[in-house]
Parts: sequence; structure tokens; C-alpha cells
Amino acid sequence: MRAGMSRLKWWGQAVTIVTFGCSGAPTSDQPDADALPADAETSDGEVHEVLDVSDSGVEDGSIGPEAADVRDVIPLPSTCGDRVIDPGEECDDGNRMNGDACDWECRAGPGSFEYPDPDPAVHPIEDTGVSVSVVPDGEFAESSGLAGFSLCRAGDGFALAYPAGHPILATRIQRLDRSGVPVGDPWERPEPFSLPTLELVASEGRLVLFSKQMLGALRAAEFDDSLVPVEDTHDVAGAPAEPVGLPLQSVAVGPTGFVAGYSLPSDAGGGWLLHLVDPDATAAGPTHLFRPVDSGTFFSQILDVPGGFVVTDGFRVVGLDEHLDVVGWTGVVSGPGLASPGTGLETEHVARTEDGLLFFWGAYPVAPARLGNIWAAGLGFDGTMTMPPRIVLPEVVAGTGNELRVTYGPAGVAVVFYGLEHASETEGILLFNTDRFGNARSAPGLVFSMWEGADPGAPVDIAADDEGYGLAVRILDRSSSTYASMFRRFVPGP
Repeated sequence: MRAGMSRLKWWGQAVTIVTFGCSGAPTSDQPDADALPADAETSDGEVHEVLDVSDSGVEDGSIGPEAADVRDVIPLPSTCGDRVIDPGEECDDGNRMNGDACDWECRAGPGSFEYPDPDPAVHPIEDTGVSVSVVPDGEFAESSGLAGFSLCRAGDGFALAYPAGHPILATRIQRLDRSGVPVGDPWERPEPFSLPTLELVASEGRLVLFSKQMLGALRAAEFDDSLVPVEDTHDVAGAPAEPVGLPLQSVAVGPTGFVAGYSLPSDAGGGWLLHLVDPDATAAGPTHLFRPVDSGTFFSQILDVPGGFVVTDGFRVVGLDEHLDVVGWTGVVSGPGLASPGTGLETEHVARTEDGLLFFWGAYPVAPARLGNIWAAGLGFDGTMTMPPRIVLPEVVAGTGNELRVTYGPAGVAVVFYGLEHASETEGILLFNTDRFGNARSAPGLVFSMWEGADPGAPVDIAADDEGYGLAVRILDRSSSTYASMFRRFVPGP
């Protein structure tokens, strides 16, 4: 099997999509790159060259030097925020921000937007104040920051997948009740060579653990929601393995199975690698390589939505249908320089609400003495923007390598990140909640301080059930330099 890739600069955005298939032919309904003109003229008369980079081929699921035989190009459609002035636009400065010379709808001027009032039905989130040790001190692998850490709802409680280093190198899953108290012994799979990246997902009353070694195949194991094994660990046939060497980044459950996503390293050209996996998690379908070349950031999350998925790489959110064809996107939303001059993008995550999406990110200043802001923008399920970016919390993000996570539940969107609690002047893991419009409904509260072992790069994950939220955090015991995991329960306040 041989496939290739070509890059199309089309409507001001460049994107590459490669489809791997046993037939060696494109599996999309999009036109073959050979059928595209040598130059494509946009609506404003600007000519964008179709760039042939087929000398960087893809063969047998690996990035290689061989020339391409087949090219399958799916360009992102024109939209505000793509740096091309299209019909109906007065300007396009390559972002969706208000407050500059081109507003969030690409109209000349600073722009304005009347954000909805806070939803009174969303109450402030409350910390139960009870910390539960989920993983004993010293059981975490010392390199656990590089491996997976995944919390999800399981039956009437939660399940946490984590990398263990004692007494053996292993992947473990611990079932928890709603308060975080461990239930039974953890499931364990020895990892004799190295720790994989992990993603634990819930689907139709079962749990599926996806994992991948850096130079190995994508694997899956299936359990019922009580953590009783249903299907032993097995390779997912057809998923690309070595020599690509990609860590698993995110998995979503869709109408026809799963989608697994990876980031390509910069020396392989960067981009997002996504492939469909059947409902039994036994075989992978066509694999797509997305490469928005102006990104400069890696793919970070894929999330299921009605009719398909959304994917983000930090700069933008792209809507995909169930076959991974593009249905819409935001244009460039976030990234370095969008908050204020001299700032950088820290981390980002998308929460799905009942009627749309909220895209959160933290922008931290480069200057070490300053703090960064948390931003949010509203999106439709197709990835198009419905509410321009705004600051949700000013001057709270601290440190670098921050792990920001969000999830939607009975108290709206819960947001967890590493930052500074101003009341106590203490850094650590903070949590607050917003309504579906991004209005903060509680002040960020300190959950675990830096003195308790929280650090900016600590893996965190949060999941919701019908009554509240569970938060799992990796904690460092500074006296012994070993790791443990703590759990905290949050519920809607009065």
C-alpha cells in the first residue's frame, strides 16, 4: 500500500490530508490533487499557488522520503480569520478577536459583542474539601508526566488509568466510587519495556483503554463499567505503528466507533494524524493527516459532537463529520500574541454543553514576573464561531507546561488549571466554573497547593457525573521525590 501527500494553499489556509487505504486510492469524495489547477484564485483576486510536496511520501503508515502516487486534498473552506478577504468581509487580520482594527466577524473597526448575562440556574461550584489518596505514594512511575493519566465516569463512580512504576512497570486502572474511594484492586497490565500513552473512554456501558508505545502499535482493552475485563489487550489492526513513533494524544467516541488522534513531531512536518477505529476497537479505518502549516502548535484534543467531531490544535477548532471530512472551522482563534503583545499560548481545551461548545485557553506572558489570562470563545457543533473570545479570568495563569482541563456537568463547565490564588498568594491547582456562555460563576479556588506537591506540569484530569465532578491530580512528595494521586469531589453549591 502506498499513499502520498500534497499541500494545498487554498483560501488563505494551507492544509494537507493524507488517506491511507488498502486499495491505494483516495477514500474521500474530494477531488484528486492532480485535478486541481496549478494556481487557485480567491474571491479577492489573490492567487494562491498549489504546492506539490509529494516528494515527502507516506508509505505503510510511516513518514518516508518516497514520492507520492496518490494525493487526497481536503482544503479548509474560506472563513473569517484565515487572512484572506472573502466576499462579505471588509478585512481579515487572521484572528477572531475584537478590539483591533478588524473585528471578530471581519468588519472594519474594533467591533463589539453583547455577551449573555450569567445564567442564574448555574450555581457556584463547591469543593467538598475531602482529599482521597487514589494511588499510593511511590506507586506512580517517575516518568509519569510523559505517560497517560486518564479519568472517566464508570457506572456510579469513576475509573482512573495511570502509569505505575512500583513494584513493576505497568499500566493500571483503579475503579473509584463518587467520592474517589478506591473500589477493589486495580486492573494491571505489565509494561516490560516502557510506559505507553493512555486514553480511557466510556462507551455504551463499557470502558475501553487505548494505549500506544512510542514505537509500537495502537492497542485496546475492553471492560464493563465495573472494570471486569471483556476483551483482552489486543493490537488495533490497520493503525499506523513504527517507525512513526507517535504518542496517543486523544480519543473520542463517535456514531460509528472511535477516533484516535496523534501529533506529528516537527521533524516529520507537524500536523494531526487521525484515524477511525471500529466499535469493537479491533480495526482502524482510513487514516488522515491534517497539516495547517501556519499552526506551529500540535493537535491537542478531539471531542465528539452531534454528527461528528471537533478537533483543536490551540490556534483553531475544526469541525469534522463522522467520516472526518471538514464541515467548518473557526478561523484562527487563539495563539501567541492574541492576548497582548509578548504573550504565549499555554494550553487549551474544549467543553461540550447542551447547545454548543466553549473553547478555553490560557495565555501566559513571556515575562516571568507577570501572570496570564484564561480566555473562552463560543462555538457551534460544526466548529464555527458564535461568540468572540473574551477574558474569563484575568492574571491567574502561572508557570509553564500548564495542564488546563474542562468538562461540562451539573454546575456548568468546570475548569481546572495551575495558577495563582490571589486571596492566599499561593500557587497550585485551581478550579472554578462557568455557565455555557463563559461567565465565571465562582472564584478560582485552591485545590492542591505547590507546597502539597502540585506543580505546573502535573497531569490532571476531570470528569462529571449526574451530581458533580471528580478531579484527579498527580502529586509529588517532595521529601521522597515520589508520586501519588489525589482525588477531590466537587458539587453544585446553593
